[in-house]
Amino acid sequence: MGKILLIEDDAVQVELIKRDLESRGHEVLTARSGQGGIELAGREKPQLILMDMIIPGMHGLEATIKLKEAASTRDIPIIALTIMSDPKFVQECYRAGVADYIKKPFDPKSLIESVEEIVGQPETITGRILIVAGVSQLATMIEMRLLRQGYEVTSLAPGDFSPGRL
Repeated sequence: MGKILLIEDDAVQVELIKRDLESRGHEVLTARSGQGGIELAGREKPQLILMDMIIPGMHGLEATIKLKEAASTRDIPIIALTIMSDPKFVQECYRAGVADYIKKPFDPKSLIESVEEIVGQPETITGRILIVAGVSQLATMIEMRLLRQGYEVTSLAPGDFSPGRL
């Protein structure tokens, strides 16, 4: 499992990226600003940083340079996520030390591939889980998340539960 720091100010992007990576078994930390991301990276030492380039307070490129200058964070790979596609800007990002550059909007599968190229794929979770719950959206959501993470899931309604049915 990789510990990934996502520095992104757009709440929708944060939720989408976090959901996709967590469903693969990665731990995702988030920061909404460059300064907050720098501080969190120094404390948590993630395996990878996903850096939006347009964030409040400090540009993502500036935050990347600061992270690469600090001894405690210089070896953490950074993937730039941005809508900006000017070749000179892309070149500046690579000069600053980014490991990869992903243009928004991006295909979630390509983001996962880029992330897992750096941090590796999480270990497959194995195990069996029994869910005893009434029919509900929450129970379905839990079951789907567990299935995506590799668990074998059996769902029963409360009245159907008996040890012989397992």
